[in-house]
Amino acid sequence: NPHRTALLLDAKARGIPYTDGLTMLVGQAFRAAELFTGTALPLVKLDEIRTQIRKDTENLVLIGMPGSGKSTLGDALADRLQKRFIDLDVAIEEEIGMPIPDYFARFGEDAFRDVEAEQAKRYGKESGLVIATGGGIIKREENYNALAQNGTICYLQRELEHLPTKGRPLSAGGLETLKRLYAEREPLYRKFCDYSVENRDFNTTIEKIMEGFYEHCRH
Repeated sequence: NPHRTALLLDAKARGIPYTDGLTMLVGQAFRAAELFTGTALPLVKLDEIRTQIRKDTENLVLIGMPGSGKSTLGDALADRLQKRFIDLDVAIEEEIGMPIPDYFARFGEDAFRDVEAEQAKRYGKESGLVIATGGGIIKREENYNALAQNGTICYLQRELEHLPTKGRPLSAGGLETLKRLYAEREPLYRKFCDYSVENRDFNTTIEKIMEGFYEHCRH
């Protein structure tokens, strides 16, 4: 732990091929099992075991615009994947002791982003979670390494007309505000994510997110 050290994340950012220690760990155990049992095992088993360990331990992190469905889908995905669900906004409210809109009004966005970054670091270190993030998690570059070290990041997309704004400080103002917010954030979501899924139909979206997650765990 972590699955991806700072060195590996730097390699990823530069497009340099890399692998972490899990392949070596499984390979050593695989060969040891052959020596102990005196049996040649099919190499396909090595990949199957490594992939299963990755599925069990890898975090699934959902990012996207406020109201894109991260919390609702994240809770359902955690049940399907048999992982613990963390709603980062709920964790933040527990930490600050008040609703996020009230904290925004009293202390401003910068103070909120500091708390958000602390919670991203806290839960990003853990394994086997589904994490639903706030819409602005991508505004701090440091949050990427915190979440990517043990996680696969899925960008959840949804048509702006379907995004709710009530109780969301930076979305207040309706569709025009959302359009400006989207223009600012969309490139950052793309930069953060490993893959993206459009949220239209609940069950279809769940399946597509899981497919992308499983595919990422094979590499």
